[in-house]
Amino acid sequence: MEVVNATEIKEVEETKDQVVEVEAENVKEEEEDDAEISKAADFPSPIMEKRSRQGVIRDSLLTIKKRIHLVFVIHGIGATAEKLRRHGVRIKENFDKVWNSNPNKFRRNYHFKMINWKKCLPLDAQAAIERITIEKHSSKRSFVNSIPTDILFYMVAEHSSLILSEVTRQCNEYYQKIINRGIEVDVSIMAHSLGSLIFFDLLDRIKKGDKGLSLDFNVNKVFFLGSPLGLFVSITRDAKFEPLDRVGLCQGFFNIFHPSDLVAYRVEPLIPDFPSMQPETLKSFATEVKETKKDEKGWSFFGIFCCGRERASSVQYYSDPSGRSKRYDYQVLENVYERYIEAIGLLTSHFSYWDNNDIAYFILRKLNNM
Repeated sequence: MEVVNATEIKEVEETKDQVVEVEAENVKEEEEDDAEISKAADFPSPIMEKRSRQGVIRDSLLTIKKRIHLVFVIHGIGATAEKLRRHGVRIKENFDKVWNSNPNKFRRNYHFKMINWKKCLPLDAQAAIERITIEKHSSKRSFVNSIPTDILFYMVAEHSSLILSEVTRQCNEYYQKIINRGIEVDVSIMAHSLGSLIFFDLLDRIKKGDKGLSLDFNVNKVFFLGSPLGLFVSITRDAKFEPLDRVGLCQGFFNIFHPSDLVAYRVEPLIPDFPSMQPETLKSFATEVKETKKDEKGWSFFGIFCCGRERASSVQYYSDPSGRSKRYDYQVLENVYERYIEAIGLLTSHFSYWDNNDIAYFILRKLNNM
């Protein structure tokens, strides 16, 4: 007869308690998520609200079809379930801050959904890595471990197929969940770091007719943040890149990076016949807010001259084969500390995208077709 000691019983009870806590947390997150979806779907556009106040439309909420812009966020290296939850909160707070600065400019119908592709990775491999990790500086080693292991997992064909299937499953299930509530949905993608390679690979395989992969929706805009895609294409595709929107995989593609991010690479130099240009710098959200306030109060001649000169010198245009002005590489403005203390930018830039107001402002403009 097998004897179960008190320690084993305690461990079993603790595991049960942890499962109950996780389930309760999942229920809470689902309830909060449903509330956010309803809030986004019921939010009227600024134009409709204005017409309603003018009496052109009696009840804007009844007149407007419920429609949201769903943005799937595909994480990169080193993510955990808890980190993804915190990232989701940071993203929402960042975009809400930008929206609140000028609520009449954008629709507040955006909704972000984190896609946790690490759910499908084998637990036995992760446990083995924990067993071989040296104890000293264990917390720091755990973070360092997550970087190469995530990349190595994706390089193994079996695991990469699992990851692509998991991303597809989570996106489709969540999309169906929303449209089953009678809400119309536009879908865009925001992918960070390794997540950009995952989504690029997913679209590429779908384009090539992979029968095991298909999305239930058309992709509107694709935003890659801190992406090593340029390096990946240089090594695996003879250094030639066709932008996702040119080949019909989405309506708009944008490669955004911090100039000090050592993981990020450009893509424009890999596009055939694309002219040699410096990446376009994102507009400063803080400057735009100040200019808006000046515009409301009245411009000074000096202000018009300075701002106009700055804009004219910082933007370069290129017309694609269809005749439309188009850029793909966008760099973030460095802050004062990053400009004068190089180490700050090198250490923090790759994980700074979620809180960057300039990026949120740029993405909101694109989601609103501006």
